[in-house]
Amino acid sequence: MPENNPYQQLQPEERLTIANLHLQGSSIRAMALILGRSPATVSRAYRQDELDATADSLNSRPRATHAFHSPFEVFAATLASASQPQGAKH
Repeated sequence: MPENNPYQQLQPEERLTIANLHLQGSSIRAMALILGRSPATVSRAYRQDELDATADSLNSRPRATHAFHSPFEVFAATLASASQPQGAKH
C-alpha cells in the first residue's frame, strides 16, 4: 500500500542554494519562495551546523588550494597596497 506523503526531500542542489542564500542573509521565507518550496520544508533543512558545513565546503574548493584568490581577497590586497607608502617594499 503506497504512502500518500506529499513531502519530497530537498535535492543536494537545493541544499547548496539554501546555504548560499543563508550566506547572503536571506530569510527562510525568501529561500522558500526562490526554491518554490514550503517555508516548513526549508526550515527543516535550515540547521545552522549543516549550513555552516556546506558553506565551509564551498569556501574550501580547489580555488583556495591552487593559489587562486576570491574577489574579496583581491580587493583586500588592492586596498592594502594602496595604503602603503610608495617607497615601501615587502
